[in-house]
Amino acid sequence: MKGNKCIPLLVGVVLFLCPAAQSNITNGGFETTDLTGWTSTGTVFVTDFEMSRDVVPPIAPDWTPTEGSYFASLWSTDTMGTDVATLSQTFIANAGLVLQFDYFFDFGDIAPYYDTAVGTLTWSTGSVTLFEHNTPGHELAEDENVDWTRISYVLPVSDTYTLDFTTTDGAVPGSYESILGVDNVQVIPAPAAILLCTIGVSLVSLLRRRGTL
Repeated sequence: MKGNKCIPLLVGVVLFLCPAAQSNITNGGFETTDLTGWTSTGTVFVTDFEMSRDVVPPIAPDWTPTEGSYFASLWSTDTMGTDVATLSQTFIANAGLVLQFDYFFDFGDIAPYYDTAVGTLTWSTGSVTLFEHNTPGHELAEDENVDWTRISYVLPVSDTYTLDFTTTDGAVPGSYESILGVDNVQVIPAPAAILLCTIGVSLVSLLRRRGTL
């Protein structure tokens, strides 16, 4: 009887420790081979490969995905002369979950023509800059690259969020494009929650084996 009375309590604890990733990120790995779920402007497409845009040695290796077979590529300069490329998605997520994605920035131009790359997240009551390159105070060296980098950000509130990626050419009209790559966009439970969930599940399993539950 005592063991049976503990079941609802322990199950409730485990459910509390194991939050679901309540979000609707669509096509975060771009494995549909297109931009389904995303809104874009300028030259943005899905690819499995990009050549380095280095114009002075040393020349960086070519770019490939961090997961799966594809990633999104944003060009700072295109043949239509817009000189700006954007990629965005709006999603709903709970507080305490973690937005995570990978990006690279291949600065294919030279100073002082600072092609910029910026990632931002906005919600109803706030916003945050997740990364920025070649904005004032964040200038890269001539022809410098930012290798694939993982960004993780704990979502502060349960809300509707908009994730934006933008690259802009630093010369008008632009001649040498820079590339902003994006891959593996997802919302996941925080590592601490995953650890606590594992402990909770293990505790329930142990008590069941001992016949306590």
